[in-house]
Amino acid sequence: VTCTMGLSCSIQVTGVNLAATNQIAVTALSDTCGQATLNLAVFPGATNPATASGSFDTFELGIPTGGVPGDYKVCWGYSPAIHTDYHVPVVTLRMGGPVAR
Repeated sequence: VTCTMGLSCSIQVTGVNLAATNQIAVTALSDTCGQATLNLAVFPGATNPATASGSFDTFELGIPTGGVPGDYKVCWGYSPAIHTDYHVPVVTLRMGGPVAR
């Protein structure tokens, strides 16, 4: 999945019995989904973690306006309350954009 800073970013997942309680977390590529402390990516203007919308398979992150471009891991949780609840790896997110100077 590719998103670009300055443009709307959404991530779609495929599954069965998805629900309104589902969330995704965008983390460092080196993280293991479900670890005790995830290194959540920070993109101003974007929501992270993001909650399911629509038919519960789409997660709207918003419009990221900054942060570090590169590859990130996306972890899913059914009804997450803590970082270990995001235990299912779903996709790699490539955030495109300029490197701040």
